[in-house]
Amino acid sequence: MLDHLNYRADQIQTVPQNYRFWLHLGQTVGICLCAMAMGLVMINELHQEELLTIPITILSAIIFEWYTHRYALHRAFPGLRKIHELHIQHHMMFHHDTIQVSNEREYQFVLLPAFGMALLIAIIGVINFIFAQFMSSNVAWLAFATQAGCVLYYELAHLSFHLPLTHPLMYLLKYFCPLKQHHVDHHNPAIGSNWNFGITNSWSDRIFGTKWKP
Repeated sequence: MLDHLNYRADQIQTVPQNYRFWLHLGQTVGICLCAMAMGLVMINELHQEELLTIPITILSAIIFEWYTHRYALHRAFPGLRKIHELHIQHHMMFHHDTIQVSNEREYQFVLLPAFGMALLIAIIGVINFIFAQFMSSNVAWLAFATQAGCVLYYELAHLSFHLPLTHPLMYLLKYFCPLKQHHVDHHNPAIGSNWNFGITNSWSDRIFGTKWKP
């Protein structure tokens, strides 16, 4: 426990003194909201059957979340080693019994970096641009807006698991509370590398057989 807390204290010192949580959160949320708005504005004369894009995209995002978390974040694959290292750093800082943020600068290790969020949204945009060559532009833009919404949902869910219970945002994010223990168990060093990879849901772990059962 002492080594874990010392590591956490050391990492906090690497964050600039002028770091502001609300600015960081505003940047990541703002990027997602702008992407969602752009996708919706670009839709023209939407047909009813094109609305099927929304549930299909959400389902795909949930599966992608599970696979990315289990394999890209918890396995050191070539080309993804830096992402893996950052995720392991996150786990080393927040254990199951110390999962709540206790210092404002610790949010730097909870939220996605603004640049990383912008890059992720840009990659999603490029992928949808490619798909737009084979389907209607409405489907591509609706998928883009939905995917940006899924990223935002993920970011807020994950943040809620690390917020102190008395934080003002918990009033807005209390919807995610039923999933918190699922994520807390994932941060248990004894089991975290093999169980509970879902962030926005727990049923993906039930389906893929990675739901922790004490």
